[in-house]
Amino acid sequence: MEFFVSLGGPAKQRTDCAIVGVYDKGTLSAAAEELDKRIGGRIARLVKRGDLRGKTGDVVAELERATTRAPALAERPEFAFWSGNVLLRRALEATDSEIIIKHLYAAAAHYRKALEAAPGDWDVKYNYELVQHVLKEQEQEKEKEDSKMKSILERIRTTTEPAPKEPPPPEKQG
Repeated sequence: MEFFVSLGGPAKQRTDCAIVGVYDKGTLSAAAEELDKRIGGRIARLVKRGDLRGKTGDVVAELERATTRAPALAERPEFAFWSGNVLLRRALEATDSEIIIKHLYAAAAHYRKALEAAPGDWDVKYNYELVQHVLKEQEQEKEKEDSKMKSILERIRTTTEPAPKEPPPPEKQG
């Protein structure tokens, strides 16, 4: 997988894929505005229609829709790389440890797919290793939380359960 950075404006580039910013509430970055003018207002129409709102979850939905329109897209290493990036971002934004771990595993799977197609790509390697490191930390943290919860539950059980009945003394047994 190769990425090129060009200094010219996005509207003057010849490419199959361009990445430009659409911020929260659909605000277009300068590059997105320039490209939008060149392609006849398609980006603005997507924003107006509600398809692009500048939220991470929207990107995932849009990537999934793109693969239904062009199934071959899902096989490209660039798609796997960017899908992994979106899932990593979702994991970093989440607060629930189970959701974080779920997104990290999904991101790792996408990065693995990108690495299979482009084993020498350092960006993919770095992101994959980063996800593996964060995943390990999250799993350790979850184990600590689970252990702490187990300990609390054990203490609650010992204080709320009645003590086992002792048999009556022999003189009271009949």
